[in-house]
Amino acid sequence: MKKKILVLIAILLLLGGSFRLYQHRLERGVYAGTIEATLVDISAQVSSRVSEVLVKEGQNVEEGAPLFKLACEDLKVSLEQAKRDWERAQKLRREGSISQESYEHAQNRFQELQVKNSWCDIPSPLKGTVLATYREKGELVLPGQKLLTIADLNDLWCYIYLSASEMKLVNLGKKLTAYLPQFAQSITVKVIHINAQAEFTPKNVQTSEERERLVYGVKVQLDKSDLHLYPGMNLEVKIENAH
Repeated sequence: MKKKILVLIAILLLLGGSFRLYQHRLERGVYAGTIEATLVDISAQVSSRVSEVLVKEGQNVEEGAPLFKLACEDLKVSLEQAKRDWERAQKLRREGSISQESYEHAQNRFQELQVKNSWCDIPSPLKGTVLATYREKGELVLPGQKLLTIADLNDLWCYIYLSASEMKLVNLGKKLTAYLPQFAQSITVKVIHINAQAEFTPKNVQTSEERERLVYGVKVQLDKSDLHLYPGMNLEVKIENAH
């Protein structure tokens, strides 16, 4: 029992030391945040079996590059039938033996299935990096199910939060020094957006006292780097003269 109490005291002392270090770092003008990026989840739009997975996790892709192919057997059969019906409707119209309603129905059906068939080949909507794939060849997917996630890792940013009294220390375009704990290296960041309205500090800030403050979100953009940076990594931004 005595040993357990000593271990508990040691843990509390360690946590207390971490808390004081966190406070001290805030006093020195270091603001912690999490790296973010533009993430795009790409989902299936039709029910089908996956016929090909054309990319791997970690692969860089260009905008428009093919990512997935869906088999779409039923849709292809329906499209062929709709094409024959549309060709027949055009012939009947030239002969004057089809109503306008039937003609337009055949046309709309053919065009609708052309669009749905185009959803079977899934291209990348942006230039980026494949972060995760969720489906394998042969799996059945339904509309709305995620196939993969792509991120633009050349456009990384982070939000830090400043009190009203600290806002005089930043302005749009100002460059700041930031530290990456994961790499033990510093990089340059630039202020690209300042929220117009104050908010309560987000819950990912470490102390309840800090979470109860009204603060302004400041978005900083990371300079391009040779480091392999990913969303979710920690970033510590230094602001001179902050206290």
